[in-house]
Amino acid sequence: MKTTMNAMELIKVAEGLKNLSEELIVHLAGICGRCHDCSYCERFEEFDEITVPDYLLEEAGIPKDAKLCACTEEDSGEIIVMQADYDYDIADVPKFVIDIFEMSGICIRELEERIMMEDIVYGD
Repeated sequence: MKTTMNAMELIKVAEGLKNLSEELIVHLAGICGRCHDCSYCERFEEFDEITVPDYLLEEAGIPKDAKLCACTEEDSGEIIVMQADYDYDIADVPKFVIDIFEMSGICIRELEERIMMEDIVYGD
């Protein structure tokens, strides 16, 4: 990309980036596919963030900025919080992408699975 641009050049670059962004989102939507009334997408509104005090994270040897996940211990009523074994999940996706997918009927659960598994979704 050029280091200097006049106004029209900048507008054309911005338009090209906008068009590319749209094409990439459409491609990702095609990979994820339509939602077939899965219960995850029906009840998906916002991600639930797990918050644990810093001193407990330190005691557990979990970095303060680590992504956390939780599960229940069967029949004990206990909730176990641990460091997630993935780097990204639906909470890391910009809201505009979620909004587009929801309005278009694209499966949010499929998107989250591909993000968490770090699947290759573009290119060879």
